[in-house]
Amino acid sequence: MANKPINVNKTLTLVYFNNLILNELKKNGINCWIAGGVLRDYFTEQPLKSDCDIFFPNVTEFDKAKKYLLSKGAKTIWESLNGMKVTYKGNTYDLIKIFRANPMETIARFDFTISMLATDGNDLYYGNNTLKHLQDRKLVINTIINPLSTLKRVLKHYRKGYTMSAEETKKLYSELNNLPFNETDDLLNANGSSGQGMGQPNVTTENVAPPVVKPDYLKYGMFGVLALLVGFAIFKKNKTE
Repeated sequence: MANKPINVNKTLTLVYFNNLILNELKKNGINCWIAGGVLRDYFTEQPLKSDCDIFFPNVTEFDKAKKYLLSKGAKTIWESLNGMKVTYKGNTYDLIKIFRANPMETIARFDFTISMLATDGNDLYYGNNTLKHLQDRKLVINTIINPLSTLKRVLKHYRKGYTMSAEETKKLYSELNNLPFNETDDLLNANGSSGQGMGQPNVTTENVAPPVVKPDYLKYGMFGVLALLVGFAIFKKNKTE
């Protein structure tokens, strides 16, 4: 049975995300846009469980947003070199310190086409094949910046009903296979659709659990999971032929 077509109503989308946070930030002179998973969930009519990722053109705009939100009562969950996570008015936001000139440049660096979605409150942006892949529930690689972070999202997307072809899985396997096994495994610290939550967070809140000791076998275990995904994708392909 075919998946339900993706219904993109630009007007309703702009209204929703403007009311969520963008209007408030723009009224206070902050240049920013929302991109990634929260838009993906919105268009697939899933519960909006993804954190709302907010991007900026430069560090000045990031600092303005941080100062404004904290002055209005936002609570910091964590803060690292790559951004910060806050709760504000019942929602969770990731303020991302990965700067690009505009929303299209931001989504061009996302690893999967299904997450290549953004809005600045004035317009809606998405990749050429994003809506088709969303409808088909297909994981197709756009670009891989951090293979371990991408692998983490593969597992998350599988739980949401997305699948990955053998060909796409081999692309990720190739990138993972090129990683040196003696480097620090940052998988447990990867977060966000930006794929750049790498490195130990410089936590600014209290009562936070101590850093997880990352055993050497973790990376090997992830290769085992990936091998299972490859086998499953090949099995499905052969079954349909």
